[in-house]
Amino acid sequence: MHLEDKIEIEILITWIKERFSKAKMSIDGQALARILEISRAHPYYVQKLCQFTWLEKELGKTKNKSIGYEDVNKAISRILIKEKFVFDDRLARLSNNQKEVISSVANQYDPEKSLGLAQITKLTQISRSSVQSAIKSLLNSEDQILIKEKGSYKLEDPFFSLYLVI
Repeated sequence: MHLEDKIEIEILITWIKERFSKAKMSIDGQALARILEISRAHPYYVQKLCQFTWLEKELGKTKNKSIGYEDVNKAISRILIKEKFVFDDRLARLSNNQKEVISSVANQYDPEKSLGLAQITKLTQISRSSVQSAIKSLLNSEDQILIKEKGSYKLEDPFFSLYLVI
């Protein structure tokens, strides 16, 4: 679900620290930053990544209950493996032009930069009208693959985006 208004970062940080603390775990600043970066501070994806990070640590054989950067990366890998079939199915239902568009968006993702129609057309080397058609169908898909924020296109699911670039 796309959220127009995001929860403030400080509120998310407090929530993450409290949740790990309740599980008798601590989390360092780099791990927190990684969670917020990868999830794009979207509450659903923050919670999902925290859950997988907690599972990695809880099911691990280590007595160390401090969450670090690498623990988050292991959780990200686990999510990508778990979601592979969903992501592959999603890709199988797309046209070649739609795949080109989402691939270019995923590979160029930078929260500080705008990726509009002109940039996508240049990156994909597909005609402008074909890119427009692909974008329109992706924006209207029930999977909510692509979103438009402030004139820029982004993939809604940050894990799907990672899957496409790895």
